[in-house]
Amino acid sequence: MNETLARVHRAGFFVELRLRVARVIQLLPIALATGVALAAVALAVHKVWPARLDERHTRIVFETLGAIVGFAALIAFFRPLAPKAGTMALDKYYRLNDRLTNAIAFEEVPKGERSALMQVAIDDARAHVATVKP
Repeated sequence: MNETLARVHRAGFFVELRLRVARVIQLLPIALATGVALAAVALAVHKVWPARLDERHTRIVFETLGAIVGFAALIAFFRPLAPKAGTMALDKYYRLNDRLTNAIAFEEVPKGERSALMQVAIDDARAHVATVKP
C-alpha cells in the first residue's frame, strides 16, 4: 500500500470513528432522559412508600438505570457500520463520486488481477486525496 492510499485508509478510519461518536451523541439524550425519569419514579415510590422500596433497593434501581444507559451507549458505538462507511462519507461530502471507496476496493485486488480501469481509478483517487480532510 502506498502512502497516498494509506492516507485514505486513515481518513476513512477517523470518519468512521466520528460516525460512531455521532451515533452515541444522538442516542444519549433519549437514554439519559428516560433513565432520569425512571429514577424519579423510583425515588418518589421510595419517599411515599418506604416500606415497599427501601433505600438499598432504591440505590440498586439507580445503579441499574445507570448501567443500562451506559450499555445502550456501548451498543450504539459498537453496532456495525456499513463496509467502508468512512470513505463513502468522505466521497459524499467532497462530491468525489465514489472515487475513494472504489480505489480502496480495487486496491484489495491483487496487482496482477487488476484491470487497466481499476488502476486508472486508483490513480484518480490518488490525485483527489489531497483535497480530503477527515
